[in-house]
Amino acid sequence: MLKEIHDKLIALTDEELSILNGENSVDRSIYTDYDEGEYLYFKVSERKNIQELLEKIIIELYTNSIMKKATIKLLVGLLLVELVKNSQDIETYSVDNYEKMLIIQSLKYIEEFYSTATLLEVSEKLNQPDYKLSKLIKKHTKMTFKELLQEKS
Repeated sequence: MLKEIHDKLIALTDEELSILNGENSVDRSIYTDYDEGEYLYFKVSERKNIQELLEKIIIELYTNSIMKKATIKLLVGLLLVELVKNSQDIETYSVDNYEKMLIIQSLKYIEEFYSTATLLEVSEKLNQPDYKLSKLIKKHTKMTFKELLQEKS
C-alpha cells in the first residue's frame, strides 16, 4: 500500500516535470545526459519555504526512524516542486560555459595588453593556474597563448 502511494507520488512528479516539455532548464538538466559537468544555481537564499525544506531534509538525514527514506524522498520531491515554481531564480552553468568565459577574458586581455601580456599575468588575474589556462586556450582557439600574441602584433 505504502509503495503504491509512493509510486503514484513519483509518477505525479514525473508527469508535472514532463509538462515542461524540455522548455525549462531544470527539466533539461534532470533528463539530459552530459559528458561535461553541468549544474544549476538556485538563487533562493531569501525564500523561507525552501530554506525550511532543506532544513527538514538535513534533520531527517540524521534522524533514525522507520519512515526515514520515504520522508526524505517526499521532502526532496517537494523541494523540486518549489524550485521549479521559482524557475526565474535559476541559473545554469556548465564546465564548457566557464571555460568559454575564461577564454573570452583571456582574449580581451590579449586585445588590450598584447604588447606586454604574459600567460602568467592573465592566469593570475583569472585565478587559474597558467598550465590550465594554456591548455584551455589551445583547446578552444587551436593556438597557443604565444601564437595569439604574435597574431595580434
